[in-house]
Amino acid sequence: MAYNRLPSSGHNSPSPPQSPLRSPTRLRPGGRSSKSGRFTQPPRTLPQRLTGILLSVLLRRQGIFLFAPLLYISGMLFYMGTVSFDVVPVIKHRPAVGSVYRSPQLYAKLRPEMDADNSSTDAAAHISVTRFSSRFNEIPLLIIDFIKCSGGLIDKFVILGLPESNGYVYVEANGGLNQQRTSICNAVAVAGYLNATLVIPNFHFHSIWRDPSKFTDIYDEDYFVSTLKNDVRIVNTIPEYIMERFDHNMSNVYNFRIKAWSPIGYYKDAVLPKLLEEKVIRISPFANRLSFDAPPTVQRLRCLANYQALRFSNPVLTMGETLVARMKERSANSSGKYVSVHLRFEEDMVAFSCCIFDGGGKEKEDMDAARERGWKGKFTKRGRVIRPGAIRLNGKCPLTPLEVGLMLRGMGFDKSTFIFLASGKIYDAERNMAPLLEMFPLLQTKEMLASQEELAPFQNYSSRMAAIDYTVCLHSEVFVTTQGGNFPHFLLGHRRYLYGGHSQTIKPDKRKLALLFDNPNIGPLRFAGYIVLESFSSPEEVNEMRKRMDQLLDEFNCSSSASIFSTKNQKHTTDDYFYDSAEKVSFFFEEKAFDDDGNLKQPKQLSINKVGHDSSESVSNVEEFLFQQPGIGGEVVPHQDNSFLYTEPTTCTGLWLALEDATILNGCIWAIPGSHKDGLVRRFMRDEEGVHFDRPSPSYDQKDFVPIEVKAGSLVVIHGDLIHQSFENQSSKSRHAYSLHTVDTVGCKWAPDNWIRRKVDPEPLYVS
Repeated sequence: MAYNRLPSSGHNSPSPPQSPLRSPTRLRPGGRSSKSGRFTQPPRTLPQRLTGILLSVLLRRQGIFLFAPLLYISGMLFYMGTVSFDVVPVIKHRPAVGSVYRSPQLYAKLRPEMDADNSSTDAAAHISVTRFSSRFNEIPLLIIDFIKCSGGLIDKFVILGLPESNGYVYVEANGGLNQQRTSICNAVAVAGYLNATLVIPNFHFHSIWRDPSKFTDIYDEDYFVSTLKNDVRIVNTIPEYIMERFDHNMSNVYNFRIKAWSPIGYYKDAVLPKLLEEKVIRISPFANRLSFDAPPTVQRLRCLANYQALRFSNPVLTMGETLVARMKERSANSSGKYVSVHLRFEEDMVAFSCCIFDGGGKEKEDMDAARERGWKGKFTKRGRVIRPGAIRLNGKCPLTPLEVGLMLRGMGFDKSTFIFLASGKIYDAERNMAPLLEMFPLLQTKEMLASQEELAPFQNYSSRMAAIDYTVCLHSEVFVTTQGGNFPHFLLGHRRYLYGGHSQTIKPDKRKLALLFDNPNIGPLRFAGYIVLESFSSPEEVNEMRKRMDQLLDEFNCSSSASIFSTKNQKHTTDDYFYDSAEKVSFFFEEKAFDDDGNLKQPKQLSINKVGHDSSESVSNVEEFLFQQPGIGGEVVPHQDNSFLYTEPTTCTGLWLALEDATILNGCIWAIPGSHKDGLVRRFMRDEEGVHFDRPSPSYDQKDFVPIEVKAGSLVVIHGDLIHQSFENQSSKSRHAYSLHTVDTVGCKWAPDNWIRRKVDPEPLYVS
């Protein structure tokens, strides 16, 4: 019996009769009905028959839907027979800017200028050690204070002796050199927190690194134990009487499989009871098994282990220090200063990234094979979509040697810079390393600095070779990280610890670099004199700055002090308010803001020229908020920033951040490309006669200037000797901008007759 899913009405009624499959009685061609009848139909002609068929199709239910497509197709076929299709137009969609690797084309364009650049600036001393507030997107030059493990916050911890141990903790450290280092530091912290005895960590053999080294092969075990003796008990082996319970087999010991980044409280709640019960526990694997968020006592143990207790074994340390000495000897002309670069462009790194470079078919074959060897189907799973262009735009592609060279040359490091390259085996090294060596012929690697005999004891051990690289990078003047990972993270912290919080590090934003390297109009600061970094700050960051300036203006009482800023006639040169403003926040009005009686013609928010000059005593910089008001925004005559912030040698760099779109109409910057190569024209000085230029301004041909029109959020980096200007704002809209001018405090002298007078001399940020 069949059941109907629809609700029943309670009555059984027969189903309606089925529709007939065909029409009832039809006339046959002979004119007679299938049944007897009195009427007959005369025969039809051929046109009548065709017309009847056509009408029956059209009139039949849904017949029109069949006929219309047939009619359309017939018409198209007829039309196609009259048109030639020898040339078929193809619509191509241009890839998004930054999604394709075009750095080789950029290098080909810039190489003639690079080869012609014969300057010999000491780039390591020239680079400015400055960090913007996080609001401005982090510039990759960092200054971070660090409290050493032996002082500061931890002075309150007094060692009164270690209580009786709660048991033994045995961990297996997996991964490469620095992932194992993470495990060691976390193991020390956990053992100390649980009042346990730590067994020297066992290094797990990894199929990728394939390094069988043990703890004592890489680190000085005796030094490690003695350094931590007042904080954590450390032994080499577990006592025999305990291991007898487990048949001397560590696999029989209870093993905790702890989730990554577990809080320290988990160890107290879950691990400690088992430790007290068994007296020995095993944790495997132990990479990244402790959260970064931990109380000061735990962080102190991490710090102590990492920066004081973990010293490389004597063979590794000796080899590393030997290479440091050789690097300093070879860079003697630069006061022994060199730049270290951690480059990750090994085959496995390139393969894992799934990025496409310029190796063509061979590169694809190599990468497919490497991915299958290392990850066995991970990248070929059904449904997995790999988008190399999106990966590049997201900054996930490793920088090539060529891109590292372009970045450093663009930052001002010239071909006389000594560079130490820390890396594994570079993929297709002969081809990929050639451009970097052309840009930096003095580049060195450990294989160049040491003989084969010297490196032989370490050659087949990736962790020991990485430890040598680590040592040479640790003592460099500037460290450049290109990919991230454990190696640079440890090194950044170690360098800050070693140099009292002051170390120079370049950590590029690869998302912005992808856009820069795909910009056909880009030219390094060294060659054009300026760089435009589009979308440097987000709309939210720009709005935050403008909102804060609105608050400052609302609080400012313009009746108490008012100074006019003009570059045309230098009206501010005798104004004490102006040149005393170097060390405080000051407000300056437009030249046309006041009437003959000295009253503002319009609200102060529409009359202000700039707010700025607040500069700290420790770093020489001058920052300003520029308004360029509609209708009255004044002209800024051709000038050079080094004229106003003069050092010997000159080191000023200008950073100009557009907070509104800057156009020709509202007074964008105009510059003479390459004019910085002619040097400084004149100086703005302060002496007993007041503040003035030391010589008249030369005349410039306006045809040589080019406009630098940018969108809000774009940053213009300006060389200190670049000649630039801006015209009056002739639009109905303002052109707000933030500018920061900074000079070095290392390797240069602040001129005593600068118009800015310091209460104290600027102190160097780098501690040698």
